[in-house]
Amino acid sequence: RIAARDQADSSRSRLVHELRLIFTERKSTELVGVLDRMDVASSTYSAARHSYASAFAEGVDSVSLLAWLDLLILAGHAELAVDFGIAARTLPHIAGDPGILVGILEAMADLGQAERMSTLAGAWAWDTIPAEPEFYRRASKALFEANQMRALKGPIDQLRQIGTPTDRAQCSFYLGVISSDREAWASSINQLKNFLESAPPDPV
Repeated sequence: RIAARDQADSSRSRLVHELRLIFTERKSTELVGVLDRMDVASSTYSAARHSYASAFAEGVDSVSLLAWLDLLILAGHAELAVDFGIAARTLPHIAGDPGILVGILEAMADLGQAERMSTLAGAWAWDTIPAEPEFYRRASKALFEANQMRALKGPIDQLRQIGTPTDRAQCSFYLGVISSDREAWASSINQLKNFLESAPPDPV
């Protein structure tokens, strides 16, 4: 977290102070070396962010955008990443990119922006835009952790169709919780029973 942040960032100074407390006086030389390497890394991260931002003046592509959003989030600027990502999705070739969508959803989850997550997920064409199972896994996890049960149905329906047996078992867990949220107790018990009987890893 320290290395990815700009050296002028006040939150970085706080993290550096916390790091100093870990080292004893006898290890002060080691601390100096660690801090020097972190300063170099911070400069590298900062240069990368500026490079991507400058390149966007010539156009925005999905790969570069996703890399830049990741750099912003690492630097502690998740809110800026979300806002820029939402703005970029007005571009047709970005709007249908699953990687951009799930990156924004995860950043929103970290920020506690549950309502924005629900709106964004609700507008996504889950059944018409093709994507890999990992996309649906990440989207399901983010929406579940944000307690967005209505929006959760979209990604898990797709994951049940194209995922592995373990994915389908984990979807039973999600469906059990969704049913419970709707007070559909019989359905909830049945889905959770299917999940437990398959003994998959915990999905969250």
